[in-house]
Amino acid sequence: MKFAIVLLLAAGAALAQEPESGARVNAGIGVARAPKYSGSDDYEVRAIPIISVNFGRFFLGGEPGGAGSPGAGMNLVRGEHWRAGIGISLAGAFRKPREESDHPSLQGMGDIDRTVRGVAFLGYEEGFVTTFARVATDLRDKDQGTLVLLDSVLRYRAKERLTLSAGPGLTWADREYMMTFFGVSPQQSARSGVPPYQAQGGVHALRLGAGASYRIDRNWSAVLRANASRLVGDAADSPITRSRTQYTAGVFAAYEF
Repeated sequence: MKFAIVLLLAAGAALAQEPESGARVNAGIGVARAPKYSGSDDYEVRAIPIISVNFGRFFLGGEPGGAGSPGAGMNLVRGEHWRAGIGISLAGAFRKPREESDHPSLQGMGDIDRTVRGVAFLGYEEGFVTTFARVATDLRDKDQGTLVLLDSVLRYRAKERLTLSAGPGLTWADREYMMTFFGVSPQQSARSGVPPYQAQGGVHALRLGAGASYRIDRNWSAVLRANASRLVGDAADSPITRSRTQYTAGVFAAYEF
């Protein structure tokens, strides 16, 4: 569950295909509608800047093909079918993952702060299908644990300038992450009046995304992206969760240098 940042990176991946040599830069802006926090039934519209830089094996803006937070890293393996690498990402780059002010029911729960995550990714491409696995873990001891994200994307070039994409994904989280985002500790319970809730690790979100990328001219591109996710397991049953189904949608435009 990464909300508008998912859209940002999906847009960046569609707008910027990594060159074999030299540098490529995409800069632009997008507008996305997303839940205020994971499990929220309240939505907000956000303006999101886009920046994507690729230089050889190095990248800035997100792991290739990824759907994580903005960051930087490098490809360790880059072949005809396989791609693997490492990097760091900023979780909550444009907004804290959750604030008490997001909903009256969160009073006493405390804010969830931004953190830096270490990321390792592995991808395989065969024909129209790309499958990616990512592991992201909290590096700043903000009690945000470890995530494992699995995604498969089918891309179809409908016209010379138009590319369509769609595919499923799932997110697994460890107990530390689940307690921070969906659990209620005894201390939080005492402050808020919400009964304590122990959220265990496991698969907590099933996702489906679709998008379209259109090359307007040599430099300008536009991307439309929508995602739906369904909270499952302890995330779905959490007293924090007000809606098990979450939607995000955004439109982006960028200029390639």
